[in-house]
Amino acid sequence: MLGLEPFREDLTSTDDIVAVYKAAVAKLTAEELDTLANAKFKQAGTICYTVEESRETEQGRAIANCPIYELSPSPSNNTSTPCPWPSPTRGGSLPLEGIKVLELARIIAAPAIARGLAEMGATVIRITSPKLADMNALSPELNQGKLQAALDLKSEEGKARLRELILDCDVFIDGYRPGAIERLGFGREAVTALVKDRADGRGIVYVRENCYGWHGPWVGRSGWQQISDCFTGVSWGFGLSQGLKEPVVPIFPNSDYGTGVIGSIGVMHALHERASKGGRYYLDVSLSYYNLFLISLGQYPTAVFAAASAPFPTSRHFHDMVTMLGATIPRLGNLIPGTFSDPKVWQSVWAPSYDAGIVVEVFNEGLPRAAWNTIADNTKYSRANQLSLVTTLILVQSVLGLVLSLIFLGAAPTFVGNFVPGPVKQVSVQYVRIGAFGNCLASTLETAVSLGMRAMDHPDIPLIISTVKVLLQIFLDLALISNVHVRGVKPSIAIQATIRLVCDLTGAFVGLAYFLYMAHASLRWKPEARPQLTSLKILAVPGIPTFTEGAVRNAIYLYLVHNVVSMGQDYATAWGVFNTIRWGLIMVPVQALEATANAFVGHQWGAYLAERQDPDVDMRPGWGDVFFVMIPALKSTAIAVLVEVPLCLILSFAAARPFAKYLSDSDEVAMIVQRMWKSIDWCYIMYGVSTCLATVLLATKPRWYLGQSLIANLFYCLPWAIALSQVRIDEDSAWTYHALVFGGSLVATFVIILVFDAVWALRLKAGRL
Repeated sequence: MLGLEPFREDLTSTDDIVAVYKAAVAKLTAEELDTLANAKFKQAGTICYTVEESRETEQGRAIANCPIYELSPSPSNNTSTPCPWPSPTRGGSLPLEGIKVLELARIIAAPAIARGLAEMGATVIRITSPKLADMNALSPELNQGKLQAALDLKSEEGKARLRELILDCDVFIDGYRPGAIERLGFGREAVTALVKDRADGRGIVYVRENCYGWHGPWVGRSGWQQISDCFTGVSWGFGLSQGLKEPVVPIFPNSDYGTGVIGSIGVMHALHERASKGGRYYLDVSLSYYNLFLISLGQYPTAVFAAASAPFPTSRHFHDMVTMLGATIPRLGNLIPGTFSDPKVWQSVWAPSYDAGIVVEVFNEGLPRAAWNTIADNTKYSRANQLSLVTTLILVQSVLGLVLSLIFLGAAPTFVGNFVPGPVKQVSVQYVRIGAFGNCLASTLETAVSLGMRAMDHPDIPLIISTVKVLLQIFLDLALISNVHVRGVKPSIAIQATIRLVCDLTGAFVGLAYFLYMAHASLRWKPEARPQLTSLKILAVPGIPTFTEGAVRNAIYLYLVHNVVSMGQDYATAWGVFNTIRWGLIMVPVQALEATANAFVGHQWGAYLAERQDPDVDMRPGWGDVFFVMIPALKSTAIAVLVEVPLCLILSFAAARPFAKYLSDSDEVAMIVQRMWKSIDWCYIMYGVSTCLATVLLATKPRWYLGQSLIANLFYCLPWAIALSQVRIDEDSAWTYHALVFGGSLVATFVIILVFDAVWALRLKAGRL
């Protein structure tokens, strides 16, 4: 568009690249560039207007008097009758239970509308395209509570399937570029016409979300949050708030999420109209509608802006969001000086707390992981039996959490002594003692309530727990450790630990109270719904293998960690940073693939077993049956390889050291982390593959899964752990031992799982499973 080369080797810094773009852009007026981008190349972009300039544009005048959302009846409403509210699907505890929503959207505003509806009980199906890449980084945030399906809407088969879904839905959300969904045959008029003859007379709510609003010459332009911010004058306001005479794109997606909330409110308004008057409704929302509403509320005084901006670096008009986030997030420590003023103290205090969490994880991986194999089985257990299983799980986990809390309270000095060298042990002891009940009791209780109720199709309880914890933490952080904290309070690590304790316990007990209320409301606590020894026995059957595997694995892990952190303060800190990198960039994505593969292998296994019961089916299994069961695990393995190989290469050759420096603010720690990573980098590819392949065992033969784990841990990791206790590890030998123990364990596990999967496949083929 600007006539620039796609790649130049001589441009090695952001400043160099910005200078090239400045020179190219300077050859055009703002109006010429706007026309070139939008009219010729169909690229999203706009001139950065002030609020006054935006109001004087033709588009600004067209939407000047628009409400924050526009709700109107479909022209054919006279054929629809009032629609009774649908029957609740989960006991009537949430306002939108029974409402069915189809979401066709990308990021962030329109998906946020559907997420808000899901949080209020609606059943949401997100429709994506198998040919369109998704923005996976936002999936955990925007897709929670939703189902997801892929349809090719350029094929007749995909269109036919979507029409079937529309015939049963109450709300249709279109968040793509204006006109894109309409050109595929699913615009407002087409969808409302499709449902006008439904037997129950039920109307539909059609939601559209765009950037510029739904009136004026720019209705069809594409755009997203930052573009609306520039068009409406919000970016100029943000720049002025920093003392600049230039527009600056706001760092966080405020109007995206604001539009999501407004859209959810508008949908509820439309559903209320449908229930009371009948009809089909059109709901239009826009990022610019929200921004105009925000601007109408006025701005803070200059002094307030100056005080709020003081702790943060000044952003410029040429900075992108990634650059601004990278510069802003580390400065958040300025708002809580008692906590982040000394990174080494913070990370050293964190180390024992993290490993205390590893101990608790053993108990959270035992009985709670049995919830999916027991509580969720609607065919085998009645509602009362399911409640008995949940209450038994909660009771047992609470007792275990209380016992662990008391143990950590009393044994904190010994525990910290094993993990924290240097002069900060006393602070660490205090931190572990304060957090004992949060790390243990609150964690075990919250895990039991959350997993138990998720298994009973109540994902709203985990949401309530998280919401309570976040809101309470915001309030307490502001009151006790921010720059505007209550007079007389001195921010400290102990206060931060206390805040965390209060938030964790409050969240856990709020979740418990809500569960008890729901259980009482649904069954009035019938005797068969109370905790029972029989329920504990049911949970123990699948829970004992997972508990045993977690206990052995984590015990050996803790024993080995001691040898690393005992080499000094920098090594203790480096271990924490290394874990942050490997968890966030390697293990969490792989575990997401593991969870997905585990669920689908389980479905395939159930279908295979059900087919074996059919007398008309050939009972002799073949290789087709083997691959039928294994295919989800193989697909997850392929994805893991495609993701982890480039990621490991990037970390090894470029990113490990600077990322560690960013996290620790220490060159020494960054160097240690880089060497730790390089000593076992390729082994994490083995980890990704073996974790996905192991789901074949976990979903079909849990005892086989336990067996392979015990072999790897008892016959490889444990001998090395014992040997290392007799060897003096120093800076020269640490990396060799680190590679042999931690990297070697990943390789050994990979080989063992391959053998177990091969035996599993041969036995299935022979009809002996």
